[in-house]
This record gives sequence, structure tokens and C-alpha cells, in this order.
Amino acid sequence: MSVPMPMPFTADLNLTALCRAGRLKEAVQILLTTNKPPVDSYTYVQLLQTCISKKALSQGEKIHSHISQTGFQLATHKLLQNTIISMYDKCGCLVDARQVFDQMTERDIHSWNIIIAAYRRHGFPHKSLTLFHQMQGTGIQPDQFTFASILPACAKIRALEQGIDIHQSIIENGFLSDVVVTSALVDMYVKCGTIHKARELFDKMPQKNVFSWTAMIVGYAQNGVLDEALRLFKEIPQRDVVSWTAIIVGYAQNGFIEKALETYKHMQLAGINPNSTTLASILPACAKVGAVKKGMDIHQSIIKRGFLLDVIVVNALIDMYAKCGSICKARELFDKMAQRVVVSWNALIAGYVHNGVLDEALRLFEEMPQRNVVSWTAIIAGYVQNGFVEKAFEIFKQMQLAGVKPNSTTFASILPACAKMGVVERGMDIHQRIIECGFMSDVIVMNALIDMYAKCGSTHKARELFDKMSQRDMASWTAMIAGYAKNGFVNETLRLFKEMPHRDVVSWNALIVGYAQNGSVEKAVEAFKQMQLSGVKPDSITFSSVLPACAKLGALEQGVDIHRNIIESGCLSDAVVANSLVDMYAKCGSIHKAREQFEKMPKKNVQSWTVMIAGYAQNGFSRDALKLFEVMKHSGIYPDHVSFACVLLACSHAGLVYEGCTYFNTISDSYCIMPTIDHYVCMVDLLGRAGYLEETLKFIIKMPIKPVVAVWTCLFGACRAHKNIGLGVFTATLVFELDPQNTATYVLLSNIYAEMGRWGEAQMVRRLMKDRGIKKIPGCSWIEGHKIVHAFCVGDRSYP
Repeated sequence: MSVPMPMPFTADLNLTALCRAGRLKEAVQILLTTNKPPVDSYTYVQLLQTCISKKALSQGEKIHSHISQTGFQLATHKLLQNTIISMYDKCGCLVDARQVFDQMTERDIHSWNIIIAAYRRHGFPHKSLTLFHQMQGTGIQPDQFTFASILPACAKIRALEQGIDIHQSIIENGFLSDVVVTSALVDMYVKCGTIHKARELFDKMPQKNVFSWTAMIVGYAQNGVLDEALRLFKEIPQRDVVSWTAIIVGYAQNGFIEKALETYKHMQLAGINPNSTTLASILPACAKVGAVKKGMDIHQSIIKRGFLLDVIVVNALIDMYAKCGSICKARELFDKMAQRVVVSWNALIAGYVHNGVLDEALRLFEEMPQRNVVSWTAIIAGYVQNGFVEKAFEIFKQMQLAGVKPNSTTFASILPACAKMGVVERGMDIHQRIIECGFMSDVIVMNALIDMYAKCGSTHKARELFDKMSQRDMASWTAMIAGYAKNGFVNETLRLFKEMPHRDVVSWNALIVGYAQNGSVEKAVEAFKQMQLSGVKPDSITFSSVLPACAKLGALEQGVDIHRNIIESGCLSDAVVANSLVDMYAKCGSIHKAREQFEKMPKKNVQSWTVMIAGYAQNGFSRDALKLFEVMKHSGIYPDHVSFACVLLACSHAGLVYEGCTYFNTISDSYCIMPTIDHYVCMVDLLGRAGYLEETLKFIIKMPIKPVVAVWTCLFGACRAHKNIGLGVFTATLVFELDPQNTATYVLLSNIYAEMGRWGEAQMVRRLMKDRGIKKIPGCSWIEGHKIVHAFCVGDRSYP
């Protein structure tokens, strides 16, 4: 005789049906009005799982309250207790989840797994590890779900030693054959920087899933081993959006921007739709090369795919438009955002800073509901980059008074202000603050400190810091070498170079860059020759560093030789090298050769066009510069703020006032680019050269940006050319206030007085120079003959 199974209560059936239909609120309402008979634990579980899927916290809280009020024996139903913990976790209430967990009289492995995963998911990996060890202390053995959850916690905080211990535990518990666990192990080793160990595990896996392949590809990409990442990517049986994104990010982060954009295109052709991570990764690549047209196409794709509500994607869009100079478009997006986070504000502030619109950056900064260290640092960096170092120190002080602790980027931004002023005492104060904040082990901060001390003339202090560094990168060596080069310590420069651990292309680059960055261009070219004689092959960084040195020297013959080296090395396809080559030919006066190289470039970015336009402008071919600018626009390349500065320069040199004014208005009206201080300087130069001195002064007064020294020196030069002594004296006074050490202005003012026959005033200016310890820097020019550059300076009698 068969025993009949008990039928569930009618209330349970109704509630289950409503849950399956997605009518959660009705189900909870019925539950709250049902007194008897009470529902069973499985119905409660189904209700709570529906709350989890709908993220319905308020309904979950009502169900939990009902369980407590009806006297349900919760302690005897572990599954229900675990589901309550999971509901609070998935609905964002970690504190309530932990409270339920702590109230449990008896816990099973599932209880521990849920709470360990909850802490990791909510951004508390350290706590997850603590709970993992507590669980082991109770005698409960971890299962595959525990391991798959705790390994990402190790990866998050790079806890390699604990990860290795967990690896051993996985072997002991027999879970190494579990593909999910082993994939998590691979990912942990990758993120802890042990790429060889990750690959060893990966190769031994009898079965691999998409996650294990992707983890390995991401690992190689993030560590700059792109060839291996690409090899694995081609071997992967099934590529998903994550693996495609990993390759795109790898290319972008390692400077292969064109490759990143190309891979993004191939991904779409393969029928893979980008996700928010892909879009947030490819937009910075557009920003790096100023590819605003490509960025606008991606913007359209974002709209079509419904990602315009994703805050991370919109922030990347704002950043892209701002860095491409379309600050108005960036502001438009910002203003339309329904929800702004601190990152949104910071992206736009950084955009205004990047475009030199400091007043607007500061206005937005003051409107911020909540400022963080990134916001403060953006403003500080903006003032330093634009030469307002005193204002930068003032903001730095305000930041600390506001209780915001500087980070490594803050220190790396404020230290160059000390270097620009040459005031080592201020740098020493910041050095002390760095020690207090615990950043003396930060390589970037240490490099900035070395650079500051060297530029302030304290090379001994710079070397002391350099010697104490436990870890150095190329920038560390370059900063110290550059410091010696700048201060004229030739022997020390070479001695330090010889001390470098590896005399490879990286060390030679450090020497060449060190010389080039500090004006020792002859030594930079000489170092390049020695590098070749030593048998070390130059790379793209070498070429892009030595070509500007040739350009500065006017060393055309040596530049031609380097051009041959570039072809032999296969670096001509590198956009930066190709642009440097065009720039070298143009600055050496070989404009036809520059144009020839420009035309040979298979892919031209906005920088390529801009370099060629600048070449025409600097060599007096203004009409050709403007014609090329129009061709650039029609070819689909969007000009950036540098392109417009070159166009305005061309108009200025040719006296094309009407055309210059038209282009200036086009900057904001047609391209949504906020004119920067460079554009205003060009306009002052354009109007001043043409003799419109009064109009130029009115233009300066109406500028929305605070005038810098360059604005007034341009007007001052125009006053001298057009013999307007009254305005010239007024302008010179303003220059002296902003830059008391501006030698050229003292000399020019003295010359103006002399040309007008006012010898007393001329003598007074010369006396003022003497009193202030200002010396006229002798003029110097270079002439190349038989691949040797000869320098001719005023007063030098060594040449007949």
C-alpha cells in the first residue's frame, strides 16, 4: 500500500505561481495577510530568490520580518538562512547579510561560501580572506565554490603568498581538475604578476574554458607581451567580447593605438558586439591620437546600443572629446548626464585643464558637490602646466587644509612647480611631506623628486635619492642623467650611463633623451652615433628622440643618415617616428622632402597633418599651409587645437588678418573646441604684426583667459616694430611684473629707447638689468658641414 504524499497548502501554490509569473509584490501582499496555515520553508526560499533576481530589497525585508514574527523555526532551516544572507548580499546590504550569518547557531559550507563571496563582491577582499581562515579554523573544508570565490580576493590585493597556500590546499582537496577553480588560479597568478606560473598551469589544464583563455590573454597583454597574447588569441577555440577587449586594451595600454583601433574594427566585422568595458577602453585610444572622427563614430554606436546611460562609458566619452579639443561637446555630454559621479566631474575638469581653460576648470571645481584627491590634483596640474606656479602652491595648501591627503600623482604634479621656480626650499618642504605621507617607495614620486633637485641645481641631493632607490625604471635613470647633463657634469653623465645594469637600447635611450630634454642636442646626436658604433640597434623611441635634436641643430645631413637607419630598422611604419621625420625635414628647411615623406605615409593621423602644416607655416609657405589644412578637413580628419594654432601662425606670418580671424571663430563655432592660450597668443601676434595695436590691446582685455607672459611679449614686439613707445613701455611693465627675469624684454625695451634717441631711458633699463643680475644670453647659431655641426656664438673668435 502506497503512502499518500502531503499536498502543499493552497497559499504555497498561489505564492509559487505568482513568483513564477514575476508578480512579487502581489505574492508578498498575500504572504503578509496569510495568518494560517503558515507557508513552508521552500516557499519562503522561492519568494526570496525572486527578490534576488529583481533586486527587490524592500520586499525581501518584509519576507524576513514575516519569518521572524510568525515564530518560524529559522534555526532548523539552513537553506532558508543561507537564502536570506544571499538576498541581503545581492541587494547591496552587506551589514544585514553579516548580521544574519552571525546569528546562525550552526553554519554549513554554503553559509561560509555566500558570506566570503559577499565581502569580495562588495570590495572587501581582506575580509574575505579573514573569513576563509576562520572557516578552516572551524573544521569545515573548502569546496570548489570556496576556492573559485577566494582566489579573486587574492588577485585583487595581489596576495601572492596566500594564493600559493590556497593553491596547495586545492591540490590537497583534489580540486585541481576543476576547470573553474584552475581558471581562477591562472587569473590569480596573472594578476599577481607571476605570468610564467600562470602559463605553466594553463598548459597543464586538460580542459580549458573561455575564462581561462581570456585570463591568460589579459595577463600577457597587461604585461606588455603582446606577441604571446596575440598568439593565444588566434588559438582560442571561441572568442568572446572579453577576449577581444583584452587584446584591444593590451594594444592601447602599450602604446599601439592604431593596432587597438584596427582590432576594434575586426571585432565588429566578426559580429561581436562591444560591451561597456570595450567602449571605455577604445575611447582613450581615440583620445591619445586625437582621432575625434573615430570617437564620434563610436559615440553613435554607443547611442544605438543603449550605453549612453552607462556612467563609465559616458565618462570615457567626455574624456575623449576633451582630449581631442572638443571641450564644448564634452561639456554638452556632462550637462546631459542624469547621474554624475566624482569621475565625471574630474574628467571634465581635466579636459578644461588640458585645453588651458583654467578659469572654467576652477569654476567647475568650485561647483563640485564632493571633491576628491583627483579633482584637487587636476587643478594643481593645470596651474603648473600653464605656468601659474604660485597659484598651484596655493591650491596645494588649500587641499591639505581641506583634509585631503595628497597622492603620488599630486606630488608628481606639484614638484615640477618647484623645478620651474628653481626654489629648492619649497621642494624640500614637499619632500618632507612625501616622507610623512609614506610615498618614498613610489617610483614616480621619487623620479619627480630627483628631477626637481637636479633642475634646482642640487645634483648631489638628486644623486643621494637615486642611490637610495630600491627599484628604478628608465625614467629614474633618465631623470638623473638629464640632471647631470643640464648642470654641465659631462663626466658624471657618462659615468652614470656606464653604471646602468644593461647597456641595451633602453639605457642608450635614457642617455639620448637625457641630453635632448635639457638642450644638449649636440651631445644627443653624438650619443646616437656612439650607440650605433657599439652595435646596439636603435628603436622607435631612439629615433623619435634624436630626430628633434637634428631639427634643432639644423643637421640635415645627419637627419638624412638617420632616415636611412629608420628604413633599415623597419620603424618607418611607426606614426611617431614618421611624424618626427617630417618635422625634422621641415625644420631643417627641406620643405619639399618633408612633403615627400608626408605623402608616403600610409596612415596619417591628426599629428601628421599638423606637423606638415606647421612646416609650411614656419618656412614662410603660409598659403600652402592653409591649402593643406583644407585638404585635411575634406579627408575626414578633424583638426585639434594644435592644428588651429599652426593655421593661425601661418595667417600671422603672411599678414592674413581676415582669414586668421575667420579661422579663430571657426575653432569654437564649427569644431566645438575651446580656444586655448596658444590660440590667443597667435591672434595677438597676428593683429600686432599687422599694426592693429589698439585693437590688439582691446582683444587682450576681453580675453576669457588670464593673459600669460607670452601674450604681453607678443604685443611688446609689435609695439617695437611699429614704434609705439607709449604702449610698449606699458606692456614691458606688465611683462616685468609677471616674469622679472625675462631678459629679452629688457633688451628690446632698451633698444626701443635707443632707436627713439632717448638714451637716458635706455641706460636706465640697462642699469636695472645689472641691479637685478640679469645677463643677456649670447646669440648662437649652428651650421652643418660634412656631417659635423659647428656652433657660432656672439664673441666667439675660434672660427676665422
